Amino acid sequence: MGMNYPFGHDIDAAVQMRKLDRESRKVRMRRLSKAEATTWWDSSHRRPPSDLDHVVGAEHLR
Repeated sequence: MGMNYPFGHDIDAAVQMRKLDRESRKVRMRRLSKAEATTWWDSSHRRPPSDLDHVVGAEHLR
């Protein structure tokens, strides 16, 4: 996954997920679970299915 930050400062996917989880907790939210691990793919099928989309919601949501 990993975001492409400007000026050559990319961030690893695992680091990005930890950051998302940490920031979400600050506002009493969390990353919600998914039924499938790889839920994104491009329509041209040039790239394999990936784990690119994540939903953040209130802690009481499942």
